[in-house]
Amino acid sequence: KEIGISYMICPELTMAEDMASSLYFSSMLMSRDLANGLVELVEFKVTPEMGIQGPVEKILFPNNCNLIAINRAGRIAIPKEGDEIRIDDHLMLLCDSRSIPDLGRMLHESKTTQKVMIVGGGMVGFYLASRLEKMGMDVKLIEKDADRCAEMADKLSGTMILNGDGSDPSLLQEEGAGTMDVVYAVTGLDDKNLLCSLLVKQLGAKKILSRVNRNVYIKLFEMVGVDRAVSPGQVTADAVLQRVIGGEEVITLSDERMELVDFIAKPGAKIVGKSISKELPKNSLAGMVIRDGAPIVPYEDFKVSAGDRVFVMSMPDTVSKVKKLFAA
Repeated sequence: KEIGISYMICPELTMAEDMASSLYFSSMLMSRDLANGLVELVEFKVTPEMGIQGPVEKILFPNNCNLIAINRAGRIAIPKEGDEIRIDDHLMLLCDSRSIPDLGRMLHESKTTQKVMIVGGGMVGFYLASRLEKMGMDVKLIEKDADRCAEMADKLSGTMILNGDGSDPSLLQEEGAGTMDVVYAVTGLDDKNLLCSLLVKQLGAKKILSRVNRNVYIKLFEMVGVDRAVSPGQVTADAVLQRVIGGEEVITLSDERMELVDFIAKPGAKIVGKSISKELPKNSLAGMVIRDGAPIVPYEDFKVSAGDRVFVMSMPDTVSKVKKLFAA
């Protein structure tokens, strides 16, 4: 602040926090608090046990939980009537935070993740292990550099630190990678993260999250079986876009092909008093509204009032059109 910098971002720390949030229940891939904890954006993988396959309009999610996107093998789209939910789809929902336990019960998910393996002991791996220790997880961390292992051992008292190559199939098998609830591949090299992810998938790991340094590889990683790929650049872009677009919160999803923006309807804005479903442009969806401090899923003819906070999912090329609707 003394030299005029008003905001600083640590992508590695932010990415570690983001990855740790995937552990609320076993199928969860992401969970982000929005609006000071009133709303959560969650992403999870559909399994046969959930029993939620079929047309989207026939799936009854808990009250104040709204399906806003379907990610199928790296291709993300806003759901519309007639679309079907399939096994292995990744569903993104906006939920009243109080509804998350109900969502877990609906999906038959009552057990939190316990056994975790981290491959890569750089800044992301260290921050992630530190966060998971505090959550009471059983953590193993594999790092190739012996000096780095010794350095982390002094600071991570609850993590088993192993000096070895995380892309060595025999080491992964010996250390039980296939029995892990989740494996994080977070080295600084994309090719090594991809190789490690494919190996642990073959061994039987239940959930795999990987660091991807180049955003263009996110779709590739998810196409070949990585459950979720996260980019430090994407985390940084979210923070920057939040200030450029003017929304309260901005999240880019799936290789920057979809954006979730939190707008406040200003007095005199074009959207005030209008039906939000009719005013929003094509390829956009109002996922949640916060009115008088309470989250509401907007019904079909929901009319916006001045002061409403509206979470809008849209394609990047339509964000500017949405912004104009909320500006005074």
